[in-house]
Amino acid sequence: MPQLDDKAQTQVLEFDNFMLVNLYYPAPKPQFQNIEFIMNVWHKKVSLFLKQVRSDSSKPLIICGDFNIIMSKIDTSSK
Repeated sequence: MPQLDDKAQTQVLEFDNFMLVNLYYPAPKPQFQNIEFIMNVWHKKVSLFLKQVRSDSSKPLIICGDFNIIMSKIDTSSK
């Protein structure tokens, strides 16, 4: 994902029997100022990227990483 990945936040590894994608999702900032970016830009780019990886190989795809999933403000480290 070169257009969003200037800090090596995505790695794709191909093994004999499967493909592995390790992703980092940006963490929401205090007061969720960047939530629109995460949902409308990052998530859409990641989805398209994963579809492309999947279409390029018939091997099973394993996705892992740091997704920074939060359900409510209490799940963040912001005060």
